[in-house]
Amino acid sequence: MKHTLLIALIIFITTFTSTGVFAQENYEGVIGKDKKIALSITAEVMLAGNNMSYSGSFYPLTDQEKKSFIKGKINMETGRFSFIERDEKGQVKGYLVGTQSGNQVDGHWKSVDKKEELPFKLQRKP
Repeated sequence: MKHTLLIALIIFITTFTSTGVFAQENYEGVIGKDKKIALSITAEVMLAGNNMSYSGSFYPLTDQEKKSFIKGKINMETGRFSFIERDEKGQVKGYLVGTQSGNQVDGHWKSVDKKEELPFKLQRKP
């Protein structure tokens, strides 16, 4: 039984990686009123249910040196997502929550203390 599950898992992973599901996705858009930002995510592993684990980066287009690192999940059925944003030292900077629909991402960034919240809207880059 264990061997059957292992073989099924290998086939599952091979199918996903060969179809490009684990490819990097890049988005650009605006946070707040007019600050241009970019988001780059890569799928990592399928979690329980319809959730896919992702990691990537989140940064202002004008200064890629201020890159933050994100990790979280996207519900593949509903498009709802939640990410934790961390700086290069691993300190939590904020949270990103929202919905991915087609080539568009809409959501909100919230500071760690939840005193600041900014909307963002992104479009997938070709």
